[in-house]
Amino acid sequence: DNDAKECFERDEGCHEYIRTKPNLGTNLLKNSSFEGVDVDGDGEISWSEEYEFWVMSGNIDNSNSYLGSNSFGPVGVGNIWQENIDTGYSLANRKFVLSLYAKGTCDTSPFRFDSADDSISSDEVILANTDYWQRYSVAFAFPYNVPSNATMLDVKIGSPPTDMVTAGCYIDAIKLEEVSGLENSPSNYTGYQGNNLLYLKK
Repeated sequence: DNDAKECFERDEGCHEYIRTKPNLGTNLLKNSSFEGVDVDGDGEISWSEEYEFWVMSGNIDNSNSYLGSNSFGPVGVGNIWQENIDTGYSLANRKFVLSLYAKGTCDTSPFRFDSADDSISSDEVILANTDYWQRYSVAFAFPYNVPSNATMLDVKIGSPPTDMVTAGCYIDAIKLEEVSGLENSPSNYTGYQGNNLLYLKK
C-alpha cells in the first residue's frame, strides 16, 4: 500500500506486521518455547496460558529448559501438535525447515510437519537419547501441484497411537521457517514476533 508509512510501535494507529519472506529466519510458530501467551491481558502468564496454541498430550515442565523457564516433557508418553499455521498463500513450490531442541530419553520420539489436510508430509525425524540439549531439523519442499487453497501447515511431535514422545524427553525452542534454494538448515532460534517486525500506519 503506497499510503502506508513506517511508524513507532506506540504511535496511535500504528500496526505491527511480520516479514515472512524466505531466508529471513521468521518463526511461524506461536508460543514456540512454551513460555506462554498473555491471552487475557492481565500482565501475567497463568498455568493454562503456557499451553496456548498447542494441542497437547503431556505436560509443560518448569524445571528443565533450553531457553526460558519451560519445556514440553511428558510424565508418561505424549505428543504435541500445532495445527493450521497460516503461511499466507499456497504451499506450492515453497520450502520450510522445522527445528527443535531435545534432551533426555527421547529415543523413538518422532517429529515432522505436513499440509493441514495431511496429504503431503515432510520426512519424519527420530530423536536420540542425549544428556545435553541437541538440535534436530527437517526440511521439505512442497511440489508445484499443491492446490492454491492449501496454505496451512501442521507441526506434529509424536504420532499417536504408537509413536509417541517418550517419558523423560524434553523438547524446547521449536522453529518453523521458510527457506529457498538449496538451503536446508535452520537459522538461529528466534521466537514468534522475535525478529523481522515492521510497524506501519496509513
